[in-house]
Amino acid sequence: MYELKTRIKTIIFLFICFTSIYFTLGCIIPNNSNTLPIIAQGIQAYTPESLGLPPEETNPTRASLPVISENEVIAMEKFLQGLQDLNQMTDVALKQQSIEAWKTIQFAEMTDFELNDKIFREMKGEIIPDKVAGTNAELLAKESNSADEFFNSISDSFPELSNEELIDIRIQLTVALVLIRLQIDFGDDEKGIPEEFLIMVRTKNVALRQKITNELISRGVTTL
Repeated sequence: MYELKTRIKTIIFLFICFTSIYFTLGCIIPNNSNTLPIIAQGIQAYTPESLGLPPEETNPTRASLPVISENEVIAMEKFLQGLQDLNQMTDVALKQQSIEAWKTIQFAEMTDFELNDKIFREMKGEIIPDKVAGTNAELLAKESNSADEFFNSISDSFPELSNEELIDIRIQLTVALVLIRLQIDFGDDEKGIPEEFLIMVRTKNVALRQKITNELISRGVTTL
């Protein structure tokens, strides 16, 4: 189960490069913050729809769970506060995270031979560009397929997971939606992760999250 949780976190944060940061808070609408802490400037809550989630049903006709539970709100609050404590809630920091995340997707890992050749040629004063893994369209298709494969593996693991483990995964997915929204709003538009990548992973995130919700409802879970 530990390995599964680690893989879940890896795929979620791959697209937004917020690895090793605390989980965490509510959601914000962008302001012109320059380099000031975003969280310190007039915060307003995102709606579920702005995170890619359906609106709350006012009169549900069937068994349902809240679109965002109190525990998920607490997790989001802790996450954003963690970012704030690490001075990561500024325009500058969020743009840099966007740029670094895009590099991990855009540039292919070099073979030992290629790396040695690069070092040797750079020692001779040559400028060797990073190895690009493909066009944006090719990279999007590759990452989309990888995400499908991984998220499907989680769905296939449902019979092995307890209610508590499924709830924990849903909370992680909800927090990831905040990360994605932050990158859509504050990421670098020119050098950072293209928005179509963020929308792609958000769509797949929401779909998996709904599968988890349906599974919990089928098990008779009434609270999160």
